[in-house]
Amino acid sequence: MLAVMCGGCFCASVFSCNRGNAEAKEEVKTAEENKIYHIFFHSLILDEEKAFKSKKSEGYNYWMTTRSEFNAILVGLYKNDFVLVDIESLVSFTKDGRTVIHSASLPKGKKPLVISFDDVNYYEYMKNDGFASRLCVDALGRVYAAVKTGNSEIKDYEGDHIPILETFIQNHPDFSWNGGRGVLAVTGYEGLLGYRNPVEAKAVCDALKKKGYKFASHSYTHTQKFKDNSITVERLTEELDRWENDIGSVCGSTQIFISPFGMHLKENDRRFKLLLSRGYRIYCPVDSKMPTYYGAGFMIQGRMSLDGLTLLKYYNRVQTNLGLEASLITSSNRPPIN
Repeated sequence: MLAVMCGGCFCASVFSCNRGNAEAKEEVKTAEENKIYHIFFHSLILDEEKAFKSKKSEGYNYWMTTRSEFNAILVGLYKNDFVLVDIESLVSFTKDGRTVIHSASLPKGKKPLVISFDDVNYYEYMKNDGFASRLCVDALGRVYAAVKTGNSEIKDYEGDHIPILETFIQNHPDFSWNGGRGVLAVTGYEGLLGYRNPVEAKAVCDALKKKGYKFASHSYTHTQKFKDNSITVERLTEELDRWENDIGSVCGSTQIFISPFGMHLKENDRRFKLLLSRGYRIYCPVDSKMPTYYGAGFMIQGRMSLDGLTLLKYYNRVQTNLGLEASLITSSNRPPIN
């Protein structure tokens, strides 16, 4: 296999990876100047006291981000010249199997950033633990989170990542390049966006897509078989079928697959080939270095998590990769992680 550095990223084949426009043909000086950053978040903690005193507090502390932390992260990213881009604007694929890489052509000094949100499903296990219940849309098309407070429910326009991000973009429109938004990675075994009947989420999905958000398959069940890489072609086929029938039929088809547990697949893996055959051309595992690889008809983009584990234990990654000081972001209410 031939390899070539193409836009600072590895291309699986010089014959299958082509730059598709004049902007993309500009001379590349360094890989760093052309790096694409991709960070992701799990569910947003609204009530820290409830979450960190819950029986499930250890998991929340490891994998979730608090509202104050997410707000601080957005401010820091903006100050450090990151610009939110649409992941699908970075690449396109031709019918004959070529991959066309598109340069973002950002203003000088700006750095392209992709943000994704995993498990935007509001699972049952999170009830009464300080999280929102579901995403909603109001009569003006604004997205908000429904949050239960005692026996009532309120509309919270700062109650989850999406409405917070929308407010931030409204106040800092140059943070979104050409309307770029985030990617919602959703499963299907407990519905969609907090609605146990996925069809009920249709209006919210449409409003999100209208704003520029993209949906990604995160598998149907998020089975542990992704964690130990033991999932078979047959089981993966079943996962794709169920997701496309129950979830994709509501939020729309997608070419983005965000792997549960950050599972990596090699290009010659039968499971990866299955994903390609089903139209999933953008594959996103977990990799704190956030590399982007291009091959014949696909793009693989690693993502770095921004959660309690990263902020408390792997804080150097936050500084090295994003220029942010984790100690200034991390909530003082977090329990320590050994």
